[in-house]
Amino acid sequence: RNTVPLRATMNILISAAWLLSALVGNTPNLAPETLPAPIESHPLIDELAHCESRGNPNAINPDDGGSPSYGKFQWKIASFYHYNKKYKVVPDVEYDEILNVIYDPVVQTRLTELVLKEPNGWRNWWTCLHAHYEQS
Repeated sequence: RNTVPLRATMNILISAAWLLSALVGNTPNLAPETLPAPIESHPLIDELAHCESRGNPNAINPDDGGSPSYGKFQWKIASFYHYNKKYKVVPDVEYDEILNVIYDPVVQTRLTELVLKEPNGWRNWWTCLHAHYEQS
């Protein structure tokens, strides 16, 4: 009888895929010096992470409006790619490499904070944030 929970198995597989891609040189450089300087944390960042995934950086919603959402802030691949191209949180990452970085909680947090600083950036997380912004 297998006693390893499915989530733990998925985490192991994701880690193994990341390690393998790093060994063959297909992983974007996520060394701290390649990431943008820290920005002031958005006041709702922890609340948003809790609402989206209970703060779980490995969370997956397999059918979020017809396509999956990933990680702590439940990013969709196309949106993650679009905003990463704009803000270069992970420079030079290609569309087909997004799954190599989308689960990284530091990358997700930085990208989310940058998007939240846009005038209507919060609308990317409408379900979790609309009540706060409609009161403002």
